[in-house]
Amino acid sequence: MSDFRRQTSQVIDSILREGDVVYITQHGRPKVVLLDYQQYEALLANQAVSPDSRESGLMLAITVSAEEARQHVNRQVIPDLGTGLRAGSPALLWREQQLFWQVSILLSLPQLGEMGAVGAIRVDAHSGVIEITAAELEQIRQHAQRLYDGATLSTE
Repeated sequence: MSDFRRQTSQVIDSILREGDVVYITQHGRPKVVLLDYQQYEALLANQAVSPDSRESGLMLAITVSAEEARQHVNRQVIPDLGTGLRAGSPALLWREQQLFWQVSILLSLPQLGEMGAVGAIRVDAHSGVIEITAAELEQIRQHAQRLYDGATLSTE
């Protein structure tokens, strides 16, 4: 919150210029979302919100929970990526007129422990459809390999 207070005009400019969505957290948990008014209007127009949302606040139709999104990624994508990778904690994001879970992909090996995030996969928060291209999957594989190679060089 203190960052926001210091940089209010920059944050608003970024929201308007880039279409960014800003999450304001309290005690490490998201509490408020800032988005461009046109994005808000698009949410209303797409009926992803309840009819009385203008009076009561934004009510999004999220039918896939964070845990379900993480499980989808673990079952449907991780087996194709390789050993040592797993789905991390999902974050709920709004981008390009879509609400989705962004699930981090973590590299973790028994002898080295958790080594870090090597990418992320999007899961539609309404349908549960996993959104990733073959090129993005390959990028995750390559990042995981580079992270592993760098870690094993330092332990030899």
